[in-house]
Amino acid sequence: MSHSESTKPLHIQITKKPGIVEFSPKELVVHHAGDNGAKTRKLATSLRNVLYAEIASGNILKIATLARQKKSHRLVIVEGQIREPDTGEAAQAWVDELMRLAYDVLPRRRFKVFVNPAGGQGKGVQLFEKKVKPILLAAHGEVDAVVTTHSKHAVELARECDLDFDALLTVSGDGLVFEVLNGFRERPDGAKAFALPVCPIPAGSGNALSISLLGPKDGFDVALAALNAIKGQRMPYDLCSFTQDGKTSISFLSQAIGLMADLDLVASNKPCAMTLSIKVASRDKAQMVEALHEFKANPKPPTNTMPSTTANWENIITPQHAQDDINSSDWFTFDKPVLYV
Repeated sequence: MSHSESTKPLHIQITKKPGIVEFSPKELVVHHAGDNGAKTRKLATSLRNVLYAEIASGNILKIATLARQKKSHRLVIVEGQIREPDTGEAAQAWVDELMRLAYDVLPRRRFKVFVNPAGGQGKGVQLFEKKVKPILLAAHGEVDAVVTTHSKHAVELARECDLDFDALLTVSGDGLVFEVLNGFRERPDGAKAFALPVCPIPAGSGNALSISLLGPKDGFDVALAALNAIKGQRMPYDLCSFTQDGKTSISFLSQAIGLMADLDLVASNKPCAMTLSIKVASRDKAQMVEALHEFKANPKPPTNTMPSTTANWENIITPQHAQDDINSSDWFTFDKPVLYV
């Protein structure tokens, strides 16, 4: 990190060793400072990973951040006494700028958390208490957690809970998200409930929603999933509403009729009954790799065309259910055998 792109370094004392902390718009770096002026890098992490920074009593700098450790991230606390030539006033200005750059949303969010104790191979509660909750608290968030006790408990909780929170976290697989959405559907103020972000923490046998949000590389990283709840931007998501035997349910990600095993057995000897046409967009592998690297190095910022308030979201997010027009003339009964996914 060059000084041309970083702030003025902040001098601190880490235990018995002098240290230097600095940041740029992209990363936070912590050094140990040698007697000869040489610096040894001890920590470097993306600025997005910074959860909170403050000057505590006694002129102590405290920074909570995530840092990658092998394949996943962990919570790291940097703490040190402000030392000369810096002063408390300069340190506070330094912290204020760090927080301004680290957050493009309001900090200190309020979280409602539903924890499936059977998730994470029966370690859902332990996963939440040891990994997820410390991260949320390190970001100075408010945490209200409930451990589910039986099947469809999250449906009941989502149907009856107060909506005075900023995001709802599910510590489980995709099944708990399914229950939450169907609990929202049963609320009289369902439009308001559906306008609230639902943040999956991957701790189940199926974590497709987390992978869809964070990608295949980080989709199983519990710490980054918690960070997504802390700093993520609200975004819309398509749902599917279906009615069967008079009962309406909501599903997401994928829909299928019948058991997948039966579908495989019936269709295993049937060729694809269509002609496929393929358009070759590029044959040059080197060019494709170069384009990928260029995209990663200069990602396009997301277009923020979403409504800014919950009230505006309610106007566009109210679910339309299958039973709303079940008796209209557009419906017909198809009584022939059918096989599809």
